[in-house]
Amino acid sequence: GAKFAAYRLLPALQEYLLVDIDRRRLELFRREPVGWVLHEPQGDPESLLLASVGLALREADAFGDLVE
Repeated sequence: GAKFAAYRLLPALQEYLLVDIDRRRLELFRREPVGWVLHEPQGDPESLLLASVGLALREADAFGDLVE
């Protein structure tokens, strides 16, 4: 929402990761020449590459310790 809108104005910000614990969902927004693009986990195992920090984040690692 409003916070992401404010962050998008920061020229140095290249990626913005949203973590939804309730839905066990990761959404990575990356600044690209066409604007901000949503990237969702893919592959097997499903993961996201956070290029700005050189990290491949697997969904299992992000949510593995949460109790249902």
